[in-house]
Order: sequence, then C-alpha cells, then structure tokens
Amino acid sequence: MSEASDALAAALPGGRLEWLAPDGPLAQLCRRHGVRRLDLFGSATQPERFDPARSDIDLLVDYAPEAAPSAFDFLALREELAALFGRPVDLAMASAIRNPYLRRSIDAARTPLFVA
Repeated sequence: MSEASDALAAALPGGRLEWLAPDGPLAQLCRRHGVRRLDLFGSATQPERFDPARSDIDLLVDYAPEAAPSAFDFLALREELAALFGRPVDLAMASAIRNPYLRRSIDAARTPLFVA
C-alpha cells in the first residue's frame, strides 16, 4: 500500500478501502448529492500526522454544474459524510478556495476519493 493509501485506510472506519469502490457507500452518497469530485486533503493524507482517535477529515467537494446545491444541501452532505466516516468532517467547496497559498497546499496533498 502507498503512504496515501495507508493514511486513507486509517481515516476510514475499520480501514475499509472497499468503501471507495464505484458502487460503494461513498460513491452512492456522492451521486445522491450531485458531487462531481470529492478529494481528501490535510492530515488524513499523511500517516505521520493523522491520529485515528482524534483527527477530523478534510474534504474538498466539487459539484456537478447541474447540481446547484443550497447551503442546506452542503451541510447535509457534510453531516452524511461525518456519519459515514464516523468522525467530524471539514468540508470545503473547491470553487470557494481563493487564497493561492491555500490552494497550492491543498492541491499538493489532495487524494481523490470519488470522481464521477
């Protein structure tokens, strides 16, 4: 397993990478919410920084153009992701990241979890 896969397995309940299968629970949730792409970033991409007992998960979402999610939809997605992962989720919209330094940092670490 790669270092990113090790960190990802630590972030998933029971280390179940099968959750990422095209027909797995994460893909089903993303399709239901009109997600085009969902990426992991932050400490969950780095095994030496991720604490499975205390760390949250940082996710970057990119919606399909036709999805047009409301604030309620965004919060519902965050809550469903937190329930799926069994830990708090910090969810950011890719289109909302304006700071170029933050964008570069996220882009350097992002690991795709779902791509439509």
